Amino acid sequence: MPLFDNETRLILEMLFDDADKKTQTLYSQKLLADENSCTVNLTSLIHQNFPKSLPFHINTYSQKLTKSAEEAWGVDAIIILIDHEIDVGKIILFEAKTKRHNWDYIKPNSNPPVSHFSTQLKRQKVPQSKGYVVWEQFYSGISKASSHPLNGGASSCVLHEIALHVKGDPTYASIWNDSDIKSCCTYQISKNYPISMGGLVLLACECQIGTPFTSSEIITELAIMPHIENALLIERSSPEMNNDLSEALSKKFGNGDVYKRKFKN
Repeated sequence: MPLFDNETRLILEMLFDDADKKTQTLYSQKLLADENSCTVNLTSLIHQNFPKSLPFHINTYSQKLTKSAEEAWGVDAIIILIDHEIDVGKIILFEAKTKRHNWDYIKPNSNPPVSHFSTQLKRQKVPQSKGYVVWEQFYSGISKASSHPLNGGASSCVLHEIALHVKGDPTYASIWNDSDIKSCCTYQISKNYPISMGGLVLLACECQIGTPFTSSEIITELAIMPHIENALLIERSSPEMNNDLSEALSKKFGNGDVYKRKFKN
């Protein structure tokens, strides 16, 4: 069953795409330094520009993790979308990738050589198997959309299963390059999946990708999943709605340096 009504789903698609394009622009102008700053900027823009006319609650969370904790699932952020009127939600994870010189690198002291990104893809197989929506989000350092090698003017979002289909089961001895990402984008488009962030959010809301979860199931998943640096919670309110999800996320983000912003219509 789809989350939200059709008009709301289209508003969310445009909201995510607009925030993503602005983040890509800031990164290409060297006003954002790395993957984490892109992710924080992205979730902040979505939070700040969320339409006040919609009966939604939206919370953002951020924390600094140790390197080992950060690498647990190989992702930078979690997005939780929940429609309390029908008690159906989706769990989305994504890993942001930025490029100044290279998208990837060989892990130090690895023998045989192993691509860092391929180890992240390998760890992402766990949440993927749970029915979460997982994708890789590539931000190019090229400033002009006309010469952008991927999705001009915005990041390029490649579904986890598409990346593995095109590149093969991880790990790999060579780093990812533009050609690999172009191949993934081309294949994803050929399967009638968008490579835009908003487009994938729309598919998740339409239940074309990812497993539906009830709010109680999402809370159970949050309790057992590893810590993640950034989170975005978008809830459609209803008379039966409580604060259980936001409290579960607050607990999850209580082990790091927490920065929480909350907005309610």
